Amino acid sequence: MKTFQTSFVRLVLLGWVCSVLPGFASVSHGTDPSWTEVERVPHFAGMNMDAGVYMLAGARSLVGYDVQSHAERWSVKIKNTTLYPSSGHTLVAAQKQDGTLVVMRMDTGEEVWRHQNRIYGVPNYMEFISDTDWLQLMFVHERDDRGPVRFTCLLYAPDGNSYFRLPEDHSTNVIAPDEKTAFLTCVKKQKETLDLAKVSSLALDTGTITPRFEFDSKDCLGITEVLDSDESLVMEYRQKEEELVYSLVNAQTGAPIHPMVLPEKKLSGLRVYPDQNRLLFMSDKRDTLWVQDSTTGEITHTRQKEGHRFLIFFSCSVNTDAEGRLWAISAELNNSLWLWQVDADTEPRLLLDAGSYLPSGIGGLPFYYGHFLQYVPGADDSLLMAKRLDDLTITSQWTLPGTRWTHPIPSESMGRVLLSIDVHSKVFESGQPTPVLELEGEPLAFSPDGRHALIKQQNKAIVVPVDTGIFVSKFSLEDYGLACPAFSQDSRLMAMYIQSSIKVVRLEGDYLVTDLYFPNEKEGGHIAWQNGLCFTPDGKKLLAAGLGRAWLFDVETGACLHTLVENARFLPYGSHAPSVLGIEMSFLTTVEDFAAGFSDRFKRPPYLECSFILDGSKLVTNAQGNLLHVWDTVTGQSVRTISTELPEVRNEEGYIFNRAVLSPNGAFAFAFNDDQGIASLLDVTTGRTIRQYKDDRTKGVYQVYVADDGEVYLYNTIGLCRLSLKRQMNRFPNVISSTN
Repeated sequence: MKTFQTSFVRLVLLGWVCSVLPGFASVSHGTDPSWTEVERVPHFAGMNMDAGVYMLAGARSLVGYDVQSHAERWSVKIKNTTLYPSSGHTLVAAQKQDGTLVVMRMDTGEEVWRHQNRIYGVPNYMEFISDTDWLQLMFVHERDDRGPVRFTCLLYAPDGNSYFRLPEDHSTNVIAPDEKTAFLTCVKKQKETLDLAKVSSLALDTGTITPRFEFDSKDCLGITEVLDSDESLVMEYRQKEEELVYSLVNAQTGAPIHPMVLPEKKLSGLRVYPDQNRLLFMSDKRDTLWVQDSTTGEITHTRQKEGHRFLIFFSCSVNTDAEGRLWAISAELNNSLWLWQVDADTEPRLLLDAGSYLPSGIGGLPFYYGHFLQYVPGADDSLLMAKRLDDLTITSQWTLPGTRWTHPIPSESMGRVLLSIDVHSKVFESGQPTPVLELEGEPLAFSPDGRHALIKQQNKAIVVPVDTGIFVSKFSLEDYGLACPAFSQDSRLMAMYIQSSIKVVRLEGDYLVTDLYFPNEKEGGHIAWQNGLCFTPDGKKLLAAGLGRAWLFDVETGACLHTLVENARFLPYGSHAPSVLGIEMSFLTTVEDFAAGFSDRFKRPPYLECSFILDGSKLVTNAQGNLLHVWDTVTGQSVRTISTELPEVRNEEGYIFNRAVLSPNGAFAFAFNDDQGIASLLDVTTGRTIRQYKDDRTKGVYQVYVADDGEVYLYNTIGLCRLSLKRQMNRFPNVISSTN
């Protein structure tokens, strides 16, 4: 249902736009490292054309700019959280760095009031309702995969001196034009029937709530607009093939009055301006706006431009000035922002040139081989690009059908990419729109040379040469659903762990398979999906890391050469409370953690990851980001241990987020904690701590890549940050800030 919470889904879809870090030359060792960062492209936060101001929100500040001169009018430091700034008719709300939620004037940035309700604290979401300065705050108590299901909303008057506590699980997203009535909705799941939504009205002068009508929320998304103060509402419905239709209904009974005449079958939004007899529609691809005369149904203006997408309709992206002119915002594919007068045939004006930033589309995609992947959705197809982390140059790009693809894995040269489309694994060549391989199943792994793919088909894993498309090996996953894969550097060998043994496949000739067995079957298992298996650079030895142990195998003979035992103990990553007679005994986890503070006897063997160092004469095991243990490959003897000095402290969700990320050659590691603790750049070859840091760059980290020369790249809530070992860095033209 299109209630307050679903409108916030649209707000999040607009999202924070990504930015990137410019590149630099290679490093030299022995110097103090320096941070360089570029913040994300600012998020459009609202405008008031009568005041001549628009606002952009970055990772650290909310800034008001003059529409004509683009000069900065005011700036406020904000907290880098998911509670995004929201704007109304003349006001804007934001969470300041100290956590205080303040409401300010849009034209001056002057504080009007602040939220200081100690009972509810900081809200999970906030939104100004319709084109007003009434602010709704949502406090979520429970959520599912569709969003909040139990919540409390407070609706604040524009002056902040009073508010209404809405009934439990009720919210509003529309207020009548005279600001006397707010329409509330509530969806309740029925056990054996469809979800039922209830509509009621709230009198904003007296606080009286009056039940109105009910509707089936399966097909009806809810109230879109109030056509007049208390007579008729615009309801939004979903039909076949995701088509949206709109109908005018009686505000008292919900009875249909008549359907609305639409300019096109597939739409993504509607705004109503009853005082001007106008309707504003947006196409489903967000590339076209139509202004319609509501009395005649005539389209008076159509606005579109190649490469532009209009921002999703909500209060901050569309504005009407005192003269009745309609204004909207569009974004180019590179996220440059443009201002449009919708009801005039004038050219749009540039508000933000995003040419110095990388557009959005990095998201949660992993970094591969010193590259990041960026996707650019199009109207019918999408573009996937591989860009170097060090200089941002495009190495390869692929044109992909549609936008519903997942799990992209590129080859080392970036010439090919393996990904999933509609439960099929497909391999695309750079610059070619037609896949060179297409098979049913989900991708598991892709060889560095791009010649072989490991694909999961139901209860088996198959090895497929890309050029032939015919599987050459298959392995049952019926008893164990994972196949932790790893490839040798020359792509001639692939290893994967399946329950009780490790399978090594020679990716040439007859595709011979060698089984590697653990010396003690009970000790095997718990091999990590990532970094749980690795080959020496020459491919002659294989290292497997499990729970508290690692095993070194000879690939040719299958013999286990050494069993490496990690004697250190740590708290488990997550807290799992035991149950007695179906009752969760959560206090036992607290007792275990408390006891572990006095003795390691109460801790557990750590899960290990592994890597060979440089030429493979040494290897390193990584114990849950807490301890790096260096071993001699020939003798199996311990060489040194390196403590990351990160605290074993659980966050609010009960997890310990200690991480140590190794470079591909195992020579460097970057250790950090997303919640607290001091980050360290470590030289694994010597055990030396190169430098330590404690700042906000290691907060909210999505991806980390440590290059073979010790350069560290963090993609986080700020943007993309680079930690360089070189004092004098060759500036890239688009560098915004550089700090030590």
